[in-house]
Amino acid sequence: MGRKERGFIALPANIFKDRRLNALDISLLSIFFFLLKKEKGTLQLDVDALIDRLDISRNQFKLSLERLERFGWVRVKDFERIMASSMELDIDIPELIDDPYNQPGSMIAKSWNKYFGNRLIKYEEVQELKRFVLDGMEEELVLKVMEYSGLRAENPFHYTKAILLDLYSRGILTLEDYNKEKRKGEAGHGQYFSEDDRRKKEEVERKRARFKADEYR
Repeated sequence: MGRKERGFIALPANIFKDRRLNALDISLLSIFFFLLKKEKGTLQLDVDALIDRLDISRNQFKLSLERLERFGWVRVKDFERIMASSMELDIDIPELIDDPYNQPGSMIAKSWNKYFGNRLIKYEEVQELKRFVLDGMEEELVLKVMEYSGLRAENPFHYTKAILLDLYSRGILTLEDYNKEKRKGEAGHGQYFSEDDRRKKEEVERKRARFKADEYR
């Protein structure tokens, strides 16, 4: 029997250094560089074949591409082509910041006391908020929500997390997106988040009331 030949591709080291990337992002980049067979350039992509190969949905593919574009790894010619069978994109290698104190999410810990007052800073809670940044949300947006929550909630961390989850589920990942939605809210439905604020505050108050009732049983 003949020996089966194996193909190898040298991947940029920054793929494995970029802490913002998740498993799907890395898989996509690995395939992109394998198909391109060089460090940078334009790639003609068979979308259907790639989706089948990775066993993912078209929406998962689109979300990951959007993340990779925000992080500077790709430039997509036309996102509408994702719905077609083929598309074209440019592959690049972004420069990463070496300063460990200036990594994605580092400002969350630095701004904790500024926005949350004397609330004890906990590593686990910082990591929970940092996860939004690592998953593609602009850090400035997280800081904006932290500031907003610190002025309005008795438990600003949980309030911040609830709002960020809501924003993330609706695809609002940048401060620009947030401001656009805020303007829409002011134009048609009053102050942005006003209804969500009331709902979340009522939920928090109900939980607090149950907790106090349990203490006196």
